[in-house]
Amino acid sequence: MALDVSSRTTLRLVRDIMAGAGDAQSKLNNIVTAIAEGSAADVCSIYLSRRHEMLELFATFGLAQKAVHHTTLRFGEGLTGRIARRAKPLRLRQASLSPDFAYRPETGEEAFSSFLGVPILHGGQ
Repeated sequence: MALDVSSRTTLRLVRDIMAGAGDAQSKLNNIVTAIAEGSAADVCSIYLSRRHEMLELFATFGLAQKAVHHTTLRFGEGLTGRIARRAKPLRLRQASLSPDFAYRPETGEEAFSSFLGVPILHGGQ
């Protein structure tokens, strides 16, 4: 599948952010902003694996900032946990209707209905 110009530009920006100066948190914050703006999405978030047991919300554009480092999911829990367990993308028009949906009120996610999640893999993990 060929990437359009906007996607290539966004990927180039993400690569530049990763290669640039700054701490990991700043880089993740900049990455979610670049992806959200580049794809015209209302929300972009990154959950990171903690000891392959929990997923922690590490950066977000569009969800409540107070939820960063406070919202967690177990592997397999919720839509994000499902993506982490299966290592496969997921797209839903009405996320809250999925039996896998796990509501986290601190995020403010109730304002959004559709969902697209993609695993970030390193070395197949």
